[in-house]
Amino acid sequence: ADEIVVYVSHSLLFHGEVPTSYNGKVGRLTGDNLENYENVVTGLPVSDHDHGVNGLEFGNDGELYIQNGGNTNAGIPGKLSQSQMQEEDWFSAATLVARGVNSPSFDGDLQYNPEGLQAGGFSVSVFAPGFRNPYDLVMHSNGKLYGSDNGPNRNFGGEQENCTSIKPDPFEADELNLIVGGNYYGHPNRLRANHGDSRQCFYRRPSDVPNPLDVNKNFTQPIAKLPSSTNGICEFQTEHFGGQLRGQLIVGQWQSSLRNIKLSADGLTTVSGLNAFPPKLVDNGGLDVTQGPDGTLFVAGNGPTVNKIFYNKPLDTVTYSGPKILSVFPRRGPRSGGSKLTIYGKNFFLNGPPTVKVGLNTCANPVGTSTKITCTLPAGAGKSDVVLTTGTEADSLIGGYRYTNGLPGVTVPPTPKPPTFAPPPPTPVTPPPTPLPPSAAPPTLAGSQFGVSGFTFVYAAPNNRDIADVGDCNNCFPFGTLVNIRADVFGAEFVGSVGFTLRKPSGSTVADSRIENVAPYAMWGDNSGSYIGVRLTSGQYTISAVAYEGPSLSGRLGGGNTKTFTISTLRK
Repeated sequence: ADEIVVYVSHSLLFHGEVPTSYNGKVGRLTGDNLENYENVVTGLPVSDHDHGVNGLEFGNDGELYIQNGGNTNAGIPGKLSQSQMQEEDWFSAATLVARGVNSPSFDGDLQYNPEGLQAGGFSVSVFAPGFRNPYDLVMHSNGKLYGSDNGPNRNFGGEQENCTSIKPDPFEADELNLIVGGNYYGHPNRLRANHGDSRQCFYRRPSDVPNPLDVNKNFTQPIAKLPSSTNGICEFQTEHFGGQLRGQLIVGQWQSSLRNIKLSADGLTTVSGLNAFPPKLVDNGGLDVTQGPDGTLFVAGNGPTVNKIFYNKPLDTVTYSGPKILSVFPRRGPRSGGSKLTIYGKNFFLNGPPTVKVGLNTCANPVGTSTKITCTLPAGAGKSDVVLTTGTEADSLIGGYRYTNGLPGVTVPPTPKPPTFAPPPPTPVTPPPTPLPPSAAPPTLAGSQFGVSGFTFVYAAPNNRDIADVGDCNNCFPFGTLVNIRADVFGAEFVGSVGFTLRKPSGSTVADSRIENVAPYAMWGDNSGSYIGVRLTSGQYTISAVAYEGPSLSGRLGGGNTKTFTISTLRK
């Protein structure tokens, strides 16, 4: 039989009783009885209340996603820490990604400098920030990643209005999120905000209207509101009940019910939307939920059912006159094939021994019974139909198996270290850190491939010369001069667009937002490299820019940057 490898997350929820908040780990169990344990990721932050390292899920490229809880209620330290002083950490309140966990060069030993920035373990990075307590996640058969998040509670800590102001405690429903790398989901983190991602200064409610050109409102809404406390999530992947539930998400509510969530055809929204909770499926809910290959929904109990696992088995009354595939296991695997595929259903030997194809290729040596057979997977690519034929009758499980781009954690190389525009990280230290010299200019985002590294004042055409770095400009050009501001980028080969926003003094008439799809990326545009000029009135300005991989602020989000500068009338 194939070796069983189990990945587990664990952390000590210490309620102020243990002097370290970096005890979170992801480990790996192997052996006939899963008796062998080894660390994969160490040094993950844990709140000193009840948020720790939560759900795990492998992606279709072998990457491992990790849900890690936050330390605050809505960005401001409060009752979610025993001391009521614990801030968010670099790796808290986010979906993380570990790439290449089986690679010899994988480094999951997280280290931090005295500022709390990442100084080691660069195979792990923040994938998507902005979650309060992201509990579980699932890689759907549609190729998208969905996750649950617990909303803020009254009397647990204030709402972060910006990186300095506090508003009263918010109270919001739990969330279902479509998790996209680089997107911000509304739960603040002042550490990350002050080191490259100013979006994370601002708490955002699910009902707020996003605006990617306004740093105060640049966030991603959930695709559904959920009742508190909703945690576990899985996809219903079998054809029971005539296939009515296949592809729907199943979520588990603490000490309550299981709910089913129907997605839109493109997977970007839900039928229930943001204005109503999804319907109940059964009353037997719990802390976590997963589905077995025979359609059974297994639930991890808590409260009155703590330390128990119970199940909801489908009582399917549908009858079939011909062969019927209800499910397959596993549901995805490497393109090379060669592993075993088990098919569950009805009437497999109805008209003689069955044959099985996955995509266009034969699944070899099918053996088993009328309700369960096993065969050896052929090589293939992409999402493939599974077709079983017995005599002249056949049945298909459309898109039933997905060929992935690699074994879990094997083929994807580890995330590169921060780009060379930033100084190298300081000597790693094990948290809690001992004093070390702080880095002079921390990276925009640890492990980022591309982003905005800074801003430069430039003269307008026909001069087009650089004047000075915006941060170093002190009356560096005569008042009233026609100028522009260029966003300088690193990883230019990955940059497809840059979005600008500008906070300007009262009375200024210059444009305060822009999207640039072609270099040079200029706040007020250019004509094939000839900069368009504006005259800046006196006062204080703050310019922000964020890079995206695709055109018009689409695709993966890269690093951002913000600078404040003052224009005066002293130099004429």
